[in-house]
Amino acid sequence: MIAADQMSPIRLVGLDAASQHSKFGYALGTLHPTAERVEVEQAGLLGDRDDPLRNQIVPFVREGGRVLIAIDAPLGWPDGLRTLLHGHQAGVRIPDGLEKDPCFRRHTDLVVRVVKAPLEVGADRIARAAFEALRVLDSLRNETGLSLPLAWSPGFTGAAAIEVYPGATMAARKLTKVQYKLPDQGTGRNDIIGAIVNTRLVEPLSSKSLARAVQNADVLDAILCLVAARDFLLGECGEPDAAHAETVRREGWIWVRRSLQWAKPANQNHNGRRCEPNQRQPLRLRFAGTSAISSAVPVPKCSRTRKRSPPLCRSSSESDV
Repeated sequence: MIAADQMSPIRLVGLDAASQHSKFGYALGTLHPTAERVEVEQAGLLGDRDDPLRNQIVPFVREGGRVLIAIDAPLGWPDGLRTLLHGHQAGVRIPDGLEKDPCFRRHTDLVVRVVKAPLEVGADRIARAAFEALRVLDSLRNETGLSLPLAWSPGFTGAAAIEVYPGATMAARKLTKVQYKLPDQGTGRNDIIGAIVNTRLVEPLSSKSLARAVQNADVLDAILCLVAARDFLLGECGEPDAAHAETVRREGWIWVRRSLQWAKPANQNHNGRRCEPNQRQPLRLRFAGTSAISSAVPVPKCSRTRKRSPPLCRSSSESDV
């Protein structure tokens, strides 16, 4: 018999990291064990006037029981960079045998790039976002009193965090290729919201959350982090291989939904060997120890053939969070 607390909803926090809180998106949501759609409760920016980190996110995590925080930012640096900088001084030669790629790309970057290439935390400006993401995660630990370790399987207990990449999540699902990052690309953001609602990944958004997501790409990316968290909890993400387990624990791992692209010839790893992608396995729903096998059939990439599509926004009779 399944305990009552094992059937409780899982709280989700999506964080689209940026070096400045005025561009640091967040979204709060829940995933019920009996459903596969995320209910988005609130979305915005950490720089909002009401100080959402302290006043919304901290109590949401602290009082949530089982919570998963999905962060769009690298949570670790490449092993090669660690080797390069250890004891390094200006003008000193590069250690023998050390190549460029291991210094700037993590193992997970090499694996996930078969779906969509991530930015390099050792070479790109995303390093500043990664720095701030770790500071925010530490603030959550201090304010909530929770350890918030990284989760390495959907069966984790308590509250934990994972690294995600919304761009790869959309690419793996073939949701849409519209441009949406620029301020004037609201139509693209609206199309993405339509895709994740119509494919039943999320419930229709409240009018307030919908407006924020259409207005701001960082808010939308935070909502997409919730979709990635959903994929992780349902056991749909590719896992690191055992041969690189120690490396991944140090560098971090991007949790991205398995797709047909995982079966493509993989890129080479730091040692010049080919990285074998994970084979598709039956998906397992894992909610606090429960397990139920579902099919591994991919989600339809759009809903244009559906006769009836759910609205993007809840009806006006529903109150906004």
